[in-house]
Parts: sequence; C-alpha cells; structure tokens
Amino acid sequence: MDKITVKSIFNYEYEVVKYFDGMPMKILFVGISSFKYHWHKEIEIIFVLKGSIGINIEEKRYELKKGDFIVINNFTAHAFESLAEDNMLMIVQFDPKICNGDGKKDIYFFNCNSAALERDKEVSINIFRKSMANLGREMTLKRGGYEHYIKSYFYSIIGLLIRQFSIKDNNKIKIDEFDIERIKNILSYIDKNYCQEISLDAAANFINMSPSRFSHMFKEKVGISFKRYLTLVRIERAKELLKTTNYTILRIANECGFNNESLLYRLFNAYVGITPNGYRKKSLSQVRKEVPSGYIFFDSNDILSAICQFIK
Repeated sequence: MDKITVKSIFNYEYEVVKYFDGMPMKILFVGISSFKYHWHKEIEIIFVLKGSIGINIEEKRYELKKGDFIVINNFTAHAFESLAEDNMLMIVQFDPKICNGDGKKDIYFFNCNSAALERDKEVSINIFRKSMANLGREMTLKRGGYEHYIKSYFYSIIGLLIRQFSIKDNNKIKIDEFDIERIKNILSYIDKNYCQEISLDAAANFINMSPSRFSHMFKEKVGISFKRYLTLVRIERAKELLKTTNYTILRIANECGFNNESLLYRLFNAYVGITPNGYRKKSLSQVRKEVPSGYIFFDSNDILSAICQFIK
C-alpha cells in the first residue's frame, strides 16, 4: 500500500461524526447520490443493502453491489458515488478505541472488502453480513431490550474484524504520530466540552501550544478553522435534539453551547439553510427525501424490507 502523508489526508474535508443515545456507534440507512472526498477519525463500515455504488478510498476505486460490504479505516480519505441505479446503504461509524479491550492501546487496521476477499474468508463474510443485518434490524425496530441486542451484534462484529480482517501495515503508521495525537486529543476535548464555553486560547492551552500556532495547525490539519469546527459540532448536536426531543429552542441552545437562542437561530440558518423550527418540522415529515449532504433517507418499512433479505 502506498504511503500517505499527513498533507494528502488533511487536504480533504473533515466530517463531524456524532452518536448519541448511549450507543457506541452511529448507524445510518441512506442512499448515496454522491459524496465528495472527506475523512474522519472513526472507522466506517459500508454495507450495500440495495443497488450498487462506486467508492474511492485514497487512490483506489472499488465497485460494490447488493450484499457487499467494505471497511474504511480511520483517517482515510474516501468518496462515494451512485452507479446508475438506486441504492440503499447501511453505514456504521465508530471510534477505533472501541477495538481495544482491558486498557490496551493497540492500533488496528482492517482489510475487509467482501467483493475482493479470498474464498477462505467466505464463512466469515457470511457471518459478518448476517450480524450487520441483525444489527440494522434491531436499530430499526427498537423493540424491548433492543439496546442490549444492538451492543451484542455490534461487539461481535468488532470481534470478527479483529480476528479475521485485521492487518499489520507499517505504512499505515505513516502520519506524523505527534500531529495525529494532538489532533485526536483536541477533537476529543471538543466532543466532551462543546456544551461549554471553549475559547481558542483554552483549546490551545489544552495541548500546550500558543493560540496562533494552534490556530494555524488546526486549520492546516483539519481543513477548517477551530471556530468553524466547534460550530459544526454544536450544530450537529442541535439537529439531533431537534429530531429526537421536544425541547424548547432555548434549552437546545443552552445544551449545545450557544450563548443564547438568537445565536443558535442565526448560525443554524447560516449552516443548515433553514431555521431550527423549520428543520424540526421537516425532519418529522421527511420520508426518503434527498438532503444537501448527498444522502437520501428511507422509512423503516423500506429499510426492513432490504435488511430481511440477509437474515435467514
């Protein structure tokens, strides 16, 4: 595998991944029209439930059809596109630290592309596919005890990845370890403290850098300014609360780190293109409508119909 430098990875847009509800992962059921090159600190699993997609990972291109899945390692630039027909994907994103148990600090990389694996992996591929489908079904139905079933299926997938698909790749330990560690630390710091006042000075102090040097480093590595990234994290949290709670806009503003309700309205409208109240109304009525990100969402009946084909 070719060596990838810090600069080549960080030239692309950084995606903010947020997961809530006490779950150790984020799960999406979406269709893809196109999604430009981006990267994130999470590992990502793409499972094609219907149709086909083209996916570029770093400089390699893959085509996946119904039933195929692929794992994208963290800090890896990738992009998607539809291949002429409707598609439905199950996407699972999770923090790579989940792969470590008992306080270990191992670094895992995975070579898992069902469309390109050898026949001796066929049993593992079938188990993986079925586990993903069961995970998706539990997430969609949300029947009694679903949280425990979700975690059970999810951790069995992690175990399977580590046992059957992990690789030793010296080229992957390729990025300036010091830079990556600082970026990971500051992103984690923001994830934990976005609901509070976080100044540029405080963030710089957290990783022992001067504010000016920190500001330059953050923009160079993440691709956007510290202030913009912090706002994006807060906006994503606000969107989640608007969709899943009946909290007042004032309460959501306070819980997401905005100083007041009017600031949330102004920034939300600027970043999302709609007011918070408008977004809430739209999310309640939206079924399988395309959104600006290039995703298409589906209702639960469509999702279950696609998933159940892989559960036998």
